[in-house]
Amino acid sequence: MIVQPIHYTAVLPAWLNLVDALGATTVVDADVWLVRAFGSGRLALHGVPDDDPQRGTAQVRLAVPDLDAAYDTLAAPVAGTGATLERREAGHGVELVVRAPDGVPVYLDREDPAPPARPERDDVAAAVAVEALWMTPDVAGSAALLTALGLTPRISSESGGWQDLTASDGGLVGVHGATTSSLSVTFEHPDLDAVSARLDARGIAFALIDESYGRSLQVPSPDAPDDPDVTVWVNEAIHDLYGYRRA
Repeated sequence: MIVQPIHYTAVLPAWLNLVDALGATTVVDADVWLVRAFGSGRLALHGVPDDDPQRGTAQVRLAVPDLDAAYDTLAAPVAGTGATLERREAGHGVELVVRAPDGVPVYLDREDPAPPARPERDDVAAAVAVEALWMTPDVAGSAALLTALGLTPRISSESGGWQDLTASDGGLVGVHGATTSSLSVTFEHPDLDAVSARLDARGIAFALIDESYGRSLQVPSPDAPDDPDVTVWVNEAIHDLYGYRRA
């Protein structure tokens, strides 16, 4: 299983500039459907018109090799969390839809095979992880659902407001406490100074912020570059576990 969130955008070139700066490699390049692989996890970019209601939104998606096997394996664990599991036809084919208790859908897709020859990543790019960020009033319930889906808990806050989980074949999902539910795409890296240098080389603006859990880079979103409240985060991997615990 690979974490592969989708971000819907009307500015594909700007998003590609950002993911290329982070060292992404191509898995699928098909007009308005692009999949890029990172050191850990993948990101799908779906081009949409500027007036599309999905513009600037994201979905949590997990890619698996066999949807039928996943359905049979996950039906009982998912039901045990109070969520629902549905198999349905979508525009791209069959998908599984898991509806969390907070109403957020988590999708399972058939994994796109990697191209036979993938370029080697440098050390900086190899350490980039994709993280789908799930803001929710129900951190414990959402984390329990992701665990039932096969992700492994990694780091949680002692306050109960944060839990992140890893997929067996790469990528992260972070669950953060909030009053309302929302989804976005973020990234993680252990060395933000190295990432900063790559963004500088591409002419990509960013702010380096020191949070209580560590540092983060905040990049103006390609979807709304002039809105300071809409940013793409590259979080520093947590080194100091004060207030946190590792599973």
